[in-house]
Amino acid sequence: MNVALKRGRDVFLRDVPLRPPSVGEIRLAVTACGICGTDLHVREGDEEETGFGHEIAGTILELGPGVQGLEVGQRVVLESASACGHCANCRNCRQELCTDIRSFFHLGCMGFAEEVLAPEI
Repeated sequence: MNVALKRGRDVFLRDVPLRPPSVGEIRLAVTACGICGTDLHVREGDEEETGFGHEIAGTILELGPGVQGLEVGQRVVLESASACGHCANCRNCRQELCTDIRSFFHLGCMGFAEEVLAPEI
């Protein structure tokens, strides 16, 4: 699968394998990804290759074990961090204090790619 990576101000494509979705995850074909100001930030001397793009829309290709309420073929938009909706803070309209934020950042998948993994929320 092709993934766009950046190193400093350079952007390039690399073929990177994507593992199957784990429990509570989905695999998504990326249709579109926005460019955010944070995608443009460059730290001087930073030579690490990183993925970028966290404003993602696409179509669900595969559901991991235990995923409910979503379907293969469904079109979705991902938030880079979503409140769980179940903890005490979420139930009391304090989502900004959620104790179980769901994010795809820790999965190593970013939006400038053909496919990404994301939490089911």
